[in-house]
Amino acid sequence: MSAFLSWLDGAVAALEAQARELRASGCKDESDLVRIRINIHQIARTLYLVCRRSGYGSDFRAAYLAKLDALIPPWTAARSLAVEHDDPCRVIIEDIKLDTLRMLRIRYLETE
Repeated sequence: MSAFLSWLDGAVAALEAQARELRASGCKDESDLVRIRINIHQIARTLYLVCRRSGYGSDFRAAYLAKLDALIPPWTAARSLAVEHDDPCRVIIEDIKLDTLRMLRIRYLETE
């Protein structure tokens, strides 16, 4: 298993524990926001495995980063739409998605 996948698995486990603790202490909204981060981590893991199985070989790194980067425009557009419609909850969700994706991209570059 790659260093990045190992880190991702550990990060998801830690986030799941955090979400459970928040929910148990009555912080459902905060728990739901952590669940969004978990989902983005799982998307990054799935994309990694798809690229690995697709046989990109020496082009793997570029292919994986391109797949991650392909998520940015639709999520940025969704954020803009939320701002336009004055939907602060949706803005927060889109910000979490974009921030988590940026963090995962940086972590991938550091570990692989």
